[in-house]
Amino acid sequence: MSELKFTPEQKANIAKEYLDGFASSIELAKKYNVNNYTIRRWAHRYEKSGILAFLQEKKNQYSADFKISCVEQYMQGNMSMEEIIVTYS
Repeated sequence: MSELKFTPEQKANIAKEYLDGFASSIELAKKYNVNNYTIRRWAHRYEKSGILAFLQEKKNQYSADFKISCVEQYMQGNMSMEEIIVTYS
């Protein structure tokens, strides 16, 4: 599925749809033509920071050591991939 550009308001509304239980991430993914993981990620970000999560988007640059640390946490079963992304993004 290709990800189209969504406004911060659209991302917030989609996240609210998911969080309010109106539809599953899979149903919303089909409806909006995005990956269902994207829906869950937006929901986590929205829960954490509200619409500000989408207004302050930036691309982080991480060191190789940090990336290795994240992979080790995942491989050791300490955190899921989703937990790592939500925690460190």
